[in-house]
Amino acid sequence: MTRPTGSSTKTPRAASAADTRARRAARGGRSRARQGSAAEQVRAGLRERFAESAALLGEAAAAPREVVHGFRKLMKRVRAIIRLLSDADGLECTFIEQTCRDVARRFSALRDLDVMLAALAARHDAPAYWPADLRQHLLAAREAELARGVLEQPALDEMTAQLGAADAAVAALALEHLSAGKLRRALERSHRKARRALHRCRSTLDDEHFHDLRKRCKRELYQRELLEAVMDLPHRHRTARLDAVCESLGEQQDLAVLRRTIAAAGALTPEL
Repeated sequence: MTRPTGSSTKTPRAASAADTRARRAARGGRSRARQGSAAEQVRAGLRERFAESAALLGEAAAAPREVVHGFRKLMKRVRAIIRLLSDADGLECTFIEQTCRDVARRFSALRDLDVMLAALAARHDAPAYWPADLRQHLLAAREAELARGVLEQPALDEMTAQLGAADAAVAALALEHLSAGKLRRALERSHRKARRALHRCRSTLDDEHFHDLRKRCKRELYQRELLEAVMDLPHRHRTARLDAVCESLGEQQDLAVLRRTIAAAGALTPEL
C-alpha cells in the first residue's frame, strides 16, 4: 500500500520511544540545573562566611570577647561545609580546611579563658576545693595571652590575608559534578559518624570522647543548616535536636576545660 505523501515515517512505538527520550533529556537538564544551583549556593554560602569572618576581625578592638567567640564559630561552620564537599565529591580541600583550622586556633586559648571566667562569674557558691585565687590566675593568664598580640592589628591583618587566600581557593573549586544527591549522602555519613561517637560515649565518661561527639554533632548541625537553605532535605527534625545536643555538650566541654585548668594549677582534689 502506498503511504500518503507528507505523512510521518515513524511508527507509533518509535514515536513514543522518541518522546520518552526527549522527556528524560529535559528532566535531566532540569536536574543538572538544580544540582548546579545547589552547588553554587553552597559555594556562595561559604564565601559569605569568609566575608563575615573578615569583617568581624575588624571589630576586635571594640568587642574582643564577642569577636573571638563569633570568629571561631564561623570557622567551625566553614570547616564543616568544606568537609561535606570533600566527602561528597572527593574534592581536594586540604589547604582551605587547614587554613581555617590554623586561624581559629589563634584564639583558642583566649576563648577558653573567657569561658572559664564567665563560668566563675556565674557561680555564687564556689566549691571549697577550688583554689581561692583561681579567678586571679585566669585573669593573669588572659593578660599574658593578650600580651602575645593575638588581638593586635598585625596579627589580625595576617589572619585576614589567610582568609582571603582560603576564600580564593573556594572560588576556584570545581563544583560542576557536585550533585544534590552526593551532598545528601555525605550528610547522612556525617550523621552516622555522630551516632558512632555517641555509642562510644555511652561506654565511657572520657572527656575526649565527649569532645569528639560534640565536634561531630556540630559538624552535622552546620552542614544541615546550610543545606536546608539550598535544597530539600529529609529528617529536618534533626536540626533542632542537634542544636539542643550541641548546647548541652558545650556546657560539658566548658566544665572539662575548667577541670583541666584547676588540675594544672595543682588544686585538683578527688571531689572534682
